[in-house]
Formats: sequence, C-alpha cells, structure tokens
Amino acid sequence: MTHLRRQWFIIFPVPMKQRTAMGQKVANSLIHIIGFGATGRLWAASLSASDRRVVAHGRQHTYTSVIRENDQQNWSLSEDDGTPFEIVIFCTKGYQFSHALSTWRVRITPKTRVVIACNGMGYEHTEIVRQSLSPSQIYFLVHSHAAMRGSTANGFIQTGEGEGWLGALLPTDEPTKEFMMNALHCKLLTGWSEHIQSMRWRKLAVNALINPISALLNCPNGALRTPEVYTLWQTLANEIEAIAKAVGQRMSAAEILTWTQQVASQTAANYSSMHQDLHHGRATEIDVINGFICQQALKYKKNAPANTFLTQMIKSAEQLGHHRYSQAKGVTI
Repeated sequence: MTHLRRQWFIIFPVPMKQRTAMGQKVANSLIHIIGFGATGRLWAASLSASDRRVVAHGRQHTYTSVIRENDQQNWSLSEDDGTPFEIVIFCTKGYQFSHALSTWRVRITPKTRVVIACNGMGYEHTEIVRQSLSPSQIYFLVHSHAAMRGSTANGFIQTGEGEGWLGALLPTDEPTKEFMMNALHCKLLTGWSEHIQSMRWRKLAVNALINPISALLNCPNGALRTPEVYTLWQTLANEIEAIAKAVGQRMSAAEILTWTQQVASQTAANYSSMHQDLHHGRATEIDVINGFICQQALKYKKNAPANTFLTQMIKSAEQLGHHRYSQAKGVTI
C-alpha cells in the first residue's frame, strides 16, 4: 500500500461512451453501493470514473453521480426507484452487515450478485444471510486501499493505495468471472482470486494485530513498530496460526508477522479504522476481527488468551469512550 492523499468530489452525470456489445451490457448493469462512509465513497468514485452506473445509499439519502478528481462539486441527490438490485456492494462496517442485508433484502432477487466488502469475518454465517442469499450469489471484495472522510460533507481523501481482489464464495464458471470483472472494472480492482477466503484470513490476521493495539495506544500504525508491540504481535500470530490451521487455512506466524510489518510500514502515518471509531465514540469492528478469532478458538478448542484480552480491552474502551464522547456532546446516557 502506497501512502498518498487524494481528494475526490462528485459532479452530475454525463453521457457514457460507446461500447462493444459485451461492454454495453456491463455498462447497463446498475451497481448499488450500501454504506456511504469513506470506503463506499472510494469505490463509488472509482467505479463511476470508469463509466459504471452507480447508485450509493447512505443512512438518509440516495446519490447518483459521476466522479471526477479535483472537481469540488456536491453529490447529486437521487430518488430511489425501488427496482431489484442487479449488483449490490455492501461497504458497511462488518457488524452492520446483517442489519443492512435485512433492510435491503426486499431488493435482492435470486439473480442479484451480492458483493461483500466489509472488514472482518463471521457475519456471512448468520441466519439472515442463510434466509436471504444462496451461496452461489455471494462474492467477496478484499482490498487494502485506505480512505478517510474529506473536508466537505460528502467528500473523501484516499490515504493509501493498495490492491483489490474479487472472488466468489463458491467455484464459478469463466463467463461469470468475466462478467463480474468487467462490471466492477476500475483502477481499485486488481483482479480475480480463486482463493478469496485465504485472502480474507490474511487481512483478518493483519487487522487483528494492528487495529486494536493502535486504538488502545492511540497512535498511528507506524508507531507500533517497537520491540514491546512486536512481542505481543508474536503471541497473537501464534494463536492465529493454530486457529487458521484448524479451519483449513494455511498461514504461519512468521508470514503473519511479515504481512503486519509491511502494512505498518506502508501505512505508517495512517490511523486504523478501529482507532478512528474509538476516537469518535463509535462502535468498533472488534467482534468481527479479534472477537471472531476468539469464537473460532472456542469452536475448535484452541487457546487465544491474547486475542481475548484485546477484545475485552476494546469493549471496555468502547464503553468508556462512548461515555466521554456523549458527555462532550452534552448527551446524557
């Protein structure tokens, strides 16, 4: 991931270019993005810049637009027509995914391609997922791009440039892969992965080592590169290696440490999403990161005391931080 800062804004739609028959079919596929935080805005911007038709859904408003870099105009508010989704990308927080799916399931048909771009793991095994989706329509988008909200109401700043990999929950045929890669073609998308679950576990492991510690120490990622933190990383990595092996994922503690050191160096000036959530008095994704690791440890009778400790500490910090933030805002709890 390369450190950078790039400001994006939204302008009104413009006519799309002529395409081949295949390209025209892809271009006509309307992509809905659920979740209008920094990640949702980042992908909406990149897809729209590639002439994909995008509708983004925030908590209160729906937006449709074409994005151009360094053009300071506002988002274009849009009326939601209520039609079934063709392709939908969930860019919510991991713990919000089940609720978001429950809210939007009326728009999902058996033909809808559902792309999950959330951090963490475990939320895809909930009852609402089993009731709403078939495994064959589920895709995962694993990316290492970083972004934060910008200075304008609906802008964002890209703070890290990484990779983006798309893959299916179940093995799929070549025409489906080609369609999905073309539909989501943009500069953020690196390619298709046949091992998307392994990539999810790799990202989970790195997040488990960086996010909670950076949040608790109130520091950017680069400040974690100390002997004391490295010792804790080693303990966490050993736990994750054993648990990953139990679920059929091969990753060594040494590999986890290497990946973590690389990310900490490449994003040295960045603050983790968990740090930002805790700092602003919001709920964190601890339950779908270290908490998920603890759940798997319990399921497979493995020990995970370090992951358990960090999970408990973040939960305590959430309660304390929410109390402080609410008092600062003049809210009585």
